[in-house]
Parts: sequence; structure tokens; C-alpha cells
Amino acid sequence: MDSTYAVLGATGNCGKALIQILLQDPKNEIRAYCRNKAKLMRTLPEETQSKRVKIFEGAITDVDLMVDCIRDCRSVFFVASMNDNMPGCRVGQDSAISVISALKKIKAEAKTPPPPMPKLVVLSSATIDPYLSRTMPWWFHPIMIRAGSFVYDDLRLMEVFLRDQQDWISTIFIKPGGLAVDKQRGYRLSLDDHESFIAYPDLAAAMKEAADDPTGRYDMKNQVFIKMSTTATTTITAASQVRLSKGSVGIVHGDKIPEESLEAATRLLQHNHDKNHIFWRDVNGHNHMAHDYLTILALGASPAELQQAYDDNQPIQRPPPAVDEDVIAAMADDSKFLEYLNKGDQYTNFLVFFERQIEQKGWKEVIQQYVFSRTPVAEAVLSELYEGAYHPVIHFGLGVEFEQPSIIAEGLAQAAAHSNVGIDKFLFDSEKEALNSSIDASSKTLVELLKEAGANETIHYAARWTDMANKINHGVFGRASPEVTALASQFRVTPENLERRCAEVLNCAAYMAGCAQRKGKGRKIDFFYMHNVTSSIFFTVFMKQPWIKVEDKVRLVEWKGRLDIVWYAASGCPELNVDDVAGYEATHAKDMGWKELYRAITAMHDDGHVAKFVRALKNGEEVSKPFEHGEHGDAFPLKGDMWLKLARMAYDTTLGLSPEGKWIWGAGFDQPWGGIPNVQ
Repeated sequence: MDSTYAVLGATGNCGKALIQILLQDPKNEIRAYCRNKAKLMRTLPEETQSKRVKIFEGAITDVDLMVDCIRDCRSVFFVASMNDNMPGCRVGQDSAISVISALKKIKAEAKTPPPPMPKLVVLSSATIDPYLSRTMPWWFHPIMIRAGSFVYDDLRLMEVFLRDQQDWISTIFIKPGGLAVDKQRGYRLSLDDHESFIAYPDLAAAMKEAADDPTGRYDMKNQVFIKMSTTATTTITAASQVRLSKGSVGIVHGDKIPEESLEAATRLLQHNHDKNHIFWRDVNGHNHMAHDYLTILALGASPAELQQAYDDNQPIQRPPPAVDEDVIAAMADDSKFLEYLNKGDQYTNFLVFFERQIEQKGWKEVIQQYVFSRTPVAEAVLSELYEGAYHPVIHFGLGVEFEQPSIIAEGLAQAAAHSNVGIDKFLFDSEKEALNSSIDASSKTLVELLKEAGANETIHYAARWTDMANKINHGVFGRASPEVTALASQFRVTPENLERRCAEVLNCAAYMAGCAQRKGKGRKIDFFYMHNVTSSIFFTVFMKQPWIKVEDKVRLVEWKGRLDIVWYAASGCPELNVDDVAGYEATHAKDMGWKELYRAITAMHDDGHVAKFVRALKNGEEVSKPFEHGEHGDAFPLKGDMWLKLARMAYDTTLGLSPEGKWIWGAGFDQPWGGIPNVQ
């Protein structure tokens, strides 16, 4: 018993790390409990061949199998988890109930005296503990709770259940602030403080240390970790350095950009580039710091306001993965490059790879090769720029707009390392369908296509509230892929109408964001439609680049318009009423013009979303103006002062609120409107 450990959830990142850590001691024996033995053997081929590893395959609720697994164990590690935040999540509770039931059965079957009970070591989260999460930014904790609400509820109930057993079972609750796929960097155990993020191998080593502690000082405590070291550095190149100048401060900017602000933004951007991962967590954790700095800089932020943006957002960031020179060298081979695609732990390698490519060839040539050349690699990178609610295209677009090779490299690396929910397939399928279609849809407007999406029941009801963060892949693509692909393929752009169609895409993005309101409720802007707007300005940036071929610009705009239709469906195809913007009466922003809004927004506590949204609206106003009236006026629902009214709405409805409360998370669904005040 002294050297036998059970690992529940052996196929997960933590489970695999535990097996590897435990096997370092030749006296240890491991009982690996999992749902899929073949998967475990595939991911840990050498370790699972060891005679010291015994695999138990079955449901976590199989009490008899659990008895066989944990009998005579020194410790039982609870690391089974659910990746998706879905209603009815019970992995933690079911694991705890199964283990306690098994231990009761072992105890009942034993002769006197009863056998010693194993120590239980539970992987939980600092997010659910008010004391341990006290250092999280004021705006960030509600987002985390909302994003993982069902998982966190499961962890809370699991802990309550296990604490009720403390008269006969000892449990250690491991509550890190965040986890990262990374190599071991060192850690120390703490009962008082934590630092995000900790690598899985460090987590596993810490869990074993806590379990083996002979004094029992961690029993029934909230145990957390602090990382002790940072990521490795690599060779500095010109393409890895930020160099802002007055000559390039964006296509939409305030009247005056202070020299001191340029210096402050340069310093903060360099810190972000060198010290932070592009993802502050593995799933949907996009680092906005470069977006925030560059956007509020363009709007005229002072050095103090830039520093405030750093203070608000730096605490959640994590260091990037270590550099692997062998991997970077291999990426020069296109087939190897594609093998590393969509792997978040390869971000730093992609970053250094693109920096070195830019150093050798120049950033425009690298973009031509890795985004627009139509090779398999370029097709992959281009389509991945549209992933993650447009975050890669925003990051990449800022680099192009401000002519910063280091930011361009970050954006390309983010696209290459980003997880994939099937947007690439949709873009290529809709493009193919458009090319093969005999239907002349060249005159169809986005307004018309959005109406058709709402009228199509398959598309309208494809996304469900219970899909949570999977409304694109499980909802729209999972239940209406043929229908939405066919519909979106009807948005077509030609070289002749490129300028107008680009303006139309920008206008309709704002139309969705501002006009998706709920009768009888206060105004709110949809979180996902907001990203359609914040990304839109960069298509104007791309249109202004003479070195990008016209056919590539056509494709960029077509893909944006088509994907915006998907995002419209993902939020439930809400009714769009232009009067909700045209008739908006501002409160806090009453009488504010664009300049006054810029000043107010740069002073806000925010993660950059509001500033990006308002700057993109100003751009939309400018590019839409030539087309608002006349032959194509119906394709441009936002006109005149409606742009400023929507910008005021954005300020009014977000001021002083946490990021979770600033936006409506799915305007076409009833559930999120429940917390919005009623109005006359």
C-alpha cells in the first residue's frame, strides 16, 4: 500500500503527468482508471507497457471496478474532468460518490481491525474559493465563474460531499489558479497564495508531494501553488522588437498622440511580447493586451491610462511555452508545419519561426507566402485567422495597421496555434459552393441573407443555449452545416464591387450588434456581434494595402461576410430593428461627440473591447458614407448619426460594469435577457 497510487482520469493532461511523475520512483505502482484504455496506451505508449502500471477501464460510476482499483492504495488522485461547460456536469460528484462507496464496501468487507484508508487528493480550482481568488482582477472573476459555471458547481458540490466524510477520510483539495501545457519549471506548495499558471508536470509533482507529506499538514486544506521560474528566452531579432512611431498610429486615431504615450505603449507591448502567452488559458483565453494598448493609444491615451490597462489585465496572463529549436527548424518543412498546426503549446515556436522568417524576407513577403500564396500552409493559416471570434485577424490586423513586425508575428503564430472548431471547412465549402453554383447571387445583400437565415428554421434554431461555448461547432455547424453553407455562399464579391461590399460588411456587422435588442429590456450589445465589429476595421486596413492582390482582398471580404452570417446564427438569429439604434437616447454619453467618447473610453477600466468597438464604428461610419443613399442604400441599414448613437450606447451600457455584465451573451436567446432591467 505504501507505494501504490490510483489515478482517476488517467487520459487527461494531469492524469498523464501524474503517471509519468509517479513512475520516476521505481518502488511506485500505479493503477490508472480511465474510460478509454486504447487512448491511454496511445498517448503514453512507453509508460503503459510498464509492469508497474495497471489499467482499469470503465465508467467512473462502476463501484465494483473502483473497489478493485483503489483497494490497498496509499493515495487516490481525482483528476477526471469535463472539457465542456455543459449543464448536468457531474464528473466530480460521481467520482467522489463512487470512491466513497467503494471505500465503504472495502471497509465493510474487511476483518477487524479495518484497513487504513487512502488519502484522497482532489484537483479543484482557486476560482471557486473566495479567499484564493481574491487577487484576481475585479472584472475577471465573474467571467471565469460564468465561463465554467457548471464545472465549478460540480467542483463545489464534490468538495461539500467529501468534507462531510472527514471523520473517516482525509482529503487534500488542490486549487491552482490556472494550468498550462508546458514543461516542468518548478513550484512550491502554499496554503495562502497562488500564481497562474502552473504546468501539468509541476502540478502532478506538487500533488504527489502533498499526498506523501507525513505530517498531514495539507489535509482538508485548500492547497495551491506558486511557480518558481519563467520561460526560456531566445535570440532577439529586429522582428521581435516593438518600435512605434508617430508616422503609424492607425487609420482611425485622435488628434494628438503624446510622445510619452508612444514610449509607454512601446514598453508595454514589448513586455507583453516577451513575457506573455498569446492565450491566457488553453480554451478561449485570448490575450487582448496588444489590442488594448494599440487601440487606446490611437484614441489618445495617456501613459497613466496605458499603465491602467496593463494593471487591469496583466494578472491573468501566463508565460509562453518554452522554445524548442528542433521544432522551429522542422517548421520550415510545410508538412511538419501542418503537423504542429492548432496546438496551443506550439505558440512560442510559431512566434520565433515567423520572427525569423520576417527577419530574412520582410513582413510583407512573409504574409504573401504564409497567408495569400494559396499553398496548403497559406490556406491553413488564412482560414485560422478567422477562428476564435476573429481574435487572430484582430491581432494580425493591428500588426499590419501599425506596421509592427513583432505584432504581425504574434498574430500569425496565434492563428497557427489556435484551436479549430471547423471554420476552415465552412469557409472552403462555401467558397466551393459559390464557384459551382449556377445561381446568380451577386446582387444579394447581407441584409437579405441575414433575413433569410432568420427565416430558415434549421439555421435559426441550430444553436441552442445549452450548447454554451460550442454554439458554432455543435450548434450551427453541427445541426445546420449544409443549410448555412449554401446560404452564406450567396454572399459574393467581385473586383468591381469590392469597395462597396467591404463597406457593406462593416455596416451589417454594426447593424447586428446594435439592432439585436429585446423589446421591454434595457439596451445591450451582443458579445459575439461586438467581435464582428471590432474585427471589421482591419478589412479596411487590408483594402488599403497596395501590395495585397485584388483577388486576395475579394476573398478576405467574402469570407468575413459569410462568417458573420454564421455568428448571427450562433446567437440565435435575433430580430434586428434599426429603430433601436436610430431612437437611442444616451445617458452617460449624452452630448458626447467622437472626441469626447475617445477621452472617456481611454479612461475606462476595460479589457479593450469597448475601445476597439468604438474605433471600428468610427471607421464604419467613414467607409459607409458614400453608399448609404442611392442605388445600394438598402444594403446599408446604419446611416448618418446612428454610428455615433451606437458608440454612445456602447459606452453607456458598459461603464462601471465587469466584463461579464458589459455585454449580452447571445442576444437571440431568452436566458441572458433575464438579468437585464425592464424598461418602458
